Amino acid sequence: MRKNVRSSIGLRKSTKARLDRSRAPGQCYDGFLCQLVDMWDEVHQKNNSGHGSSSKETDYPLIA
Repeated sequence: MRKNVRSSIGLRKSTKARLDRSRAPGQCYDGFLCQLVDMWDEVHQKNNSGHGSSSKETDYPLIA
């Protein structure tokens, strides 16, 4: 079994431009998208439970 299997997604050029403006210089799209999903999950966890924070470690660079 292969590790790090990749997939492709299609984006509008305007969406890609927004990603490019928002991610850190040199940050891969995979890392940036994982960071966005983690933030989404954390916000929704707080909204659903009234509290909570995520302390899980990640294996991708975070934007400071």
